[in-house]
Amino acid sequence: MYYRSAPVFLFFLSFSLLSCADSESILTVEGRLTRLQHFEIKLEDYDSEPYQRQRATFTSEGIALINDDDYYDDKAILYSVLTGKEVRTLKVARSIGAITSSNDSKYVGIAYYYGSSKYAVSVLDMEAGKELYSALLTDAPHISALAFNADKTKLALATSNGVTLWDISGTKVTKTTIGQTNQFYPITSLEFSSTEDTILSSPPMYWSVSAMKVVERFVDGRGSFEAAHFLQDKTQVIAAGSHGLTLFSLGGKEPIGRITDYNLDQDPSDPSTSRIEIVSMDVSRDGKRIATGDNEGNVQVWDATNGKLIALDSTSARYIMAVTFSPFDSSILASTGTNGEVIVWRIEE
Repeated sequence: MYYRSAPVFLFFLSFSLLSCADSESILTVEGRLTRLQHFEIKLEDYDSEPYQRQRATFTSEGIALINDDDYYDDKAILYSVLTGKEVRTLKVARSIGAITSSNDSKYVGIAYYYGSSKYAVSVLDMEAGKELYSALLTDAPHISALAFNADKTKLALATSNGVTLWDISGTKVTKTTIGQTNQFYPITSLEFSSTEDTILSSPPMYWSVSAMKVVERFVDGRGSFEAAHFLQDKTQVIAAGSHGLTLFSLGGKEPIGRITDYNLDQDPSDPSTSRIEIVSMDVSRDGKRIATGDNEGNVQVWDATNGKLIALDSTSARYIMAVTFSPFDSSILASTGTNGEVIVWRIEE
């Protein structure tokens, strides 16, 4: 299978030493993606918002999806991955902005519009089948991303004002503002470092919990970054954007390597040139695979140990605004398109 007909430079990476192929090559794939389930969800104003958003998350019971509605309440609905059927409704609210699950998928966090220009968060215990915290209010008019820490005692929130950290270990929730940002695009994902003193966001920025501020922004000079995730036991960071996948050391702002560059064969000054850009990304829990989605509706899976492309497939979506690995099986992932198409894939090598 060929990814595209135009020649592409492919870089192979051991994540400690970068080496470049000496000649041009066509990006070939030996594995494949098999569709396990297909869902259609409604997305409000999806065509004007191609950036990645947390609309799907795997839980211990299946996959939870946010369904927008222009006239009625939004719903966070849990579906079975095996049957594709609805299991139950997790949350009904006027507007649901983000959904996430803990590392063990036992907790689910849902951000929703509460009213009076405030957003709120509910935390659900999926095994107990109950709501642990309801209507934890923020002063921000929007929440765009959520993330639990490893032991589920803290919850990070990306709001329109910046990043806030909530301590949810006790009966009373304490809130700390980590930092503020005035960037135009919303933060679309958050992830804790192994020490939990640093939070990584997308678009890529480091947030210091102890210093309570943004401590570093990623710099490349070759294009913008849309997403970032930790790699190699969280000692490195992989960033995705207009020039493919770029590697950084933890805390570093200059790139130390690349997996691939989609557009080296194209003239950036030519307005007729269609440039492929990665707009969403996720890393499997075992750190062995990287999933990406691009601005042409394609889904790719990469080997995180050597940079090789494992599998790819296309969808009917204009953009793939989110890709999400199952926490239980690194061969299972879900993609969410800007047309509301959610596909659960199995990676076969």
